[in-house]
Amino acid sequence: MAAKTKFDIQSENFDNFFLSIINNMTEAQRSLLPKDLQYKIFKSSGKLNVKNTTTLNFLSKAYVLWKAMGVEFCIVAKGKNEEGIDSEEFLKYQKLITDRENCVNEIGTLLTNAVFVLGDKDLADTVSFLNNRSTSPAYKVITKAKNTPSSKVSAYKNQVEYLCRFIVNYEGIKKRLVMEKGLTMPEWYVLMCLYGGHEAHSSTLHKEILRYAYNSSNTQVISAFTKLQNKGMLIKIGPRSTMKLRITHLGTDLVNQIMEKYIIPF
Repeated sequence: MAAKTKFDIQSENFDNFFLSIINNMTEAQRSLLPKDLQYKIFKSSGKLNVKNTTTLNFLSKAYVLWKAMGVEFCIVAKGKNEEGIDSEEFLKYQKLITDRENCVNEIGTLLTNAVFVLGDKDLADTVSFLNNRSTSPAYKVITKAKNTPSSKVSAYKNQVEYLCRFIVNYEGIKKRLVMEKGLTMPEWYVLMCLYGGHEAHSSTLHKEILRYAYNSSNTQVISAFTKLQNKGMLIKIGPRSTMKLRITHLGTDLVNQIMEKYIIPF
C-alpha cells in the first residue's frame, strides 16, 4: 500500500505563538481538549511536552488554540488581480465580525471563531510579508539565554556578595535604629528572637542564641526582658516556676516598623 501524502502549513511565528500561549493553559482549559491531544501536548507530570507538541500539524494547533484558549482566526486567500477586499475593507470586516453585524441572519446565535476571506494582492502580500518576518533568530537567542544553566560557583558568589552587602548595611544603621526607636541592642535582639510568636526564658535565650552577640551579656538580656515587659511588648506565659515570655502585638508592630524603615529598603 502506498504511503499517504501529508500536507501541512509551516510558520515559525505561528509555532512560537502556539508554544507561548499553551504554556499558560489552565486545568479547566486542558479539560476541553480530547484525551489524545492532551497526551501529545502535556507530560504525565502536567508540564508542556515541547518535543511532541512540535509534531502537531497546523489544524491540530489551530483547534487547540480555538477550543481551549478562545483564539480567533482569520485566514486570507490571495485573489487574482484586483479581486477580493482591500486592506481598508478587511479592517472594516474585522470590526463587523467583532460587533456581530456581518451579513448573516441572527448572527447573535452564531459563534464565529474562524473566517476565510478573499483579499486583494496588496493585503495578501502584506500578510505574507509579516509572516515571513520570522522572529525565530531573536526567539532562539532569548530562549538560549533563559535555559542556559547558571554556574553554581557564580551563583554562590553572588549570594555571598549579597549577604555581605546586607550585613554591612545592617551594621551601619544599628546605632541610628536604637537611637530613633528608643531601644537598646539587647532589647532589639530579644524582639527579633521572639518575633515569630516563640516563648522563651531570658537565660535560655542568652545561652542558646545571644551568648556571643555584642552588648548582650546574660545580665543585659535579663534587663531587656524586664524593660520590654514594662513597655507592654512582652507578656508572661505560664506559672511562676516555669514562666516564659512571648512578644505582644505592640512588640510585633515595632519590629514591622523597624524592618520597613531600616532593613527591607536595602
